[in-house]
Amino acid sequence: QFRNLQMQVKASDSGHPPLSSNASLSVFLLDQ
Repeated sequence: QFRNLQMQVKASDSGHPPLSSNASLSVFLLDQ
């Protein structure tokens, strides 16, 4: 059984200029 999980997280604040950060996470699971 093979699984692929992908998540994307974005964080930002209300400053001037606003600071933002993007993070992508990929998880591969292989059940043997």
